[in-house]
Amino acid sequence: MNILVLGATGRVGQMIIQRALADQHHVTALVRTLEILQQQSPQLTVYQEDALNQNDITHAMSNTDTVMSALSTDQNNILSKSMPFIIHAMKITVFQKSSR
Repeated sequence: MNILVLGATGRVGQMIIQRALADQHHVTALVRTLEILQQQSPQLTVYQEDALNQNDITHAMSNTDTVMSALSTDQNNILSKSMPFIIHAMKITVFQKSSR
């Protein structure tokens, strides 16, 4: 399975990646700061992009089967602000897969 992890550099995101890789899944991680991500694996693809950018999320979501969000509910409201972009990208991805 191809899994996209949003918020991959946080405690929860890194645990999700660790578990998914241990289960032999391919993981794509969308990160803001590349140096914070601790995992490395041939099964891990990392995009240093912005969860508040529609094009970045859509790009990271291409070729994924599922999306797991570990985005923070910090003072910047990243989760709330990015959710419309995530939902839109999911709709695009589902449409592309159903067109094949």
